[in-house]
Amino acid sequence: MFVVEVDGTEVLGPRLVELMEAIQVHGSVRRAARALGVGYRHAIARIRRAEDALAQPLVARRAGGVAGGGAGLTPPAMHLMQRYQRVSRALARIVQRAAPEILGP
Repeated sequence: MFVVEVDGTEVLGPRLVELMEAIQVHGSVRRAARALGVGYRHAIARIRRAEDALAQPLVARRAGGVAGGGAGLTPPAMHLMQRYQRVSRALARIVQRAAPEILGP
């Protein structure tokens, strides 16, 4: 796992990807945060920080009402998450191959 920063601000990393995956599964930021054991405010702040740094929405929120509100990932968020996961897998393979050199005799 790795972290991507923009101007010193963490934009994308394992915690945000995990949150986005949970939003996909649970259909709500609140339920995703609860499932991950993090506060709703913390989850929203992480999403907003990334959205601001990337200048694009990552989560589409639906207002409440009789059926209740919800949230889903935007297409750019889906692509971002998929690219992050692909690079993360590639880096894990590189580290695995380099482990003997890193750890030494």
